[in-house]
Amino acid sequence: MNRERAKKYRIAGGKTVGLLALILLVPFLLLAAFVHVLWGFGIHLAICLFWFTRGRRMLFVYSNSTTSREYVESEILPRICNQAVVLNWSDRKRWQHSLAVVAFQRFGGDRSFVPIAVVFRPFRSAKVFRFYEPFQEYKIGKRSKVDQMKAELFAAVEA
Repeated sequence: MNRERAKKYRIAGGKTVGLLALILLVPFLLLAAFVHVLWGFGIHLAICLFWFTRGRRMLFVYSNSTTSREYVESEILPRICNQAVVLNWSDRKRWQHSLAVVAFQRFGGDRSFVPIAVVFRPFRSAKVFRFYEPFQEYKIGKRSKVDQMKAELFAAVEA
């Protein structure tokens, strides 16, 4: 009988410790989420203040990849170069710490991120265009998804 009671209390004690840990972690998780959102808002606000006044409303990052470079340099960059801050991922070792680099780190993510375009819009969230997957299809001869995403990007920039 004593063993059954001891087992019952151990189980109840484990649940109590887990609940207590959850209660203690929730404020830290909420604080981390708040800081994450605030950081993104701060970057967006800085871009509105510093880039918009110079006619820049987009960040475009591409690389020297044989799959995408020629297309990007001939089909995309000529149309957006006056409105975009452009970074080349292949030159990232020479990047200086700047608003463009911080914005790329915040909005680019850690997967399928090059080529990427981030269009910043006042009073709305940034619109992200990830060209990686469409260029994977472009590499095997399917051009439609790259052309479609390019058209969506141009429409977002002109809006």
